[in-house]
Amino acid sequence: MTTTVWWDINGCPVPDDYDVGKVGPCIKLALAKLGIDGPITINAMGDLKEIPDQVLKSLTSSGICVAYFPFNIVLYTGLLMDYNLPPDTQVFIMDYHNLLKLSAVVFSLKERGYNIVLVCPEEPAKEPPEKLPQYAGLDLHRLPWESVLQDAKISETCSVNCRICHLGFSSLADFTVHLNSEKHANLVDAMFSEPPKIDYEDSSEDDEDLDEQDDPKKQKT
Repeated sequence: MTTTVWWDINGCPVPDDYDVGKVGPCIKLALAKLGIDGPITINAMGDLKEIPDQVLKSLTSSGICVAYFPFNIVLYTGLLMDYNLPPDTQVFIMDYHNLLKLSAVVFSLKERGYNIVLVCPEEPAKEPPEKLPQYAGLDLHRLPWESVLQDAKISETCSVNCRICHLGFSSLADFTVHLNSEKHANLVDAMFSEPPKIDYEDSSEDDEDLDEQDDPKKQKT
């Protein structure tokens, strides 16, 4: 059985503190936990002009298909039944508002034997989509977008130190605070504000003494 993922990249963006390159593996892992295996194709769709180039590069390099579709993704999903024959799994990653609009498409797909998975960000003040009248009686899975991405979150734990102040830090946040501190700035100024003084006169006399030692003709009698 094949699986196709339709991801509204504008409605469900990847948060800044997450590794975009790990999103694809995270989606596949979340589906595997539901018992969904086999070939998986992930399509990230939306107005790509609003997506940073680095994000698009990371997505494509991780095997995700990226497509420019600057309209509401629900309009595109109405064409899905012409592409694949059930049994098949269709995964929709959308915001809460668009998932409500998608109910008619989901009903049609379920009637034809498709397996459906809905993914959307948590909306604590709202009923989960599968509990709304639009989806009443449907056997489907729903996953919070946040839980799908949990393994893609960038860890803030690290080992970094300041060789000027001889201090170590376990997070970049604490290290940044230290670099901006008055204590660090004063120590840097004290070390580098004035170049070391060299007594060039004494140095030249030392050089002359060395020259006399190396050259017998200059040695004193």
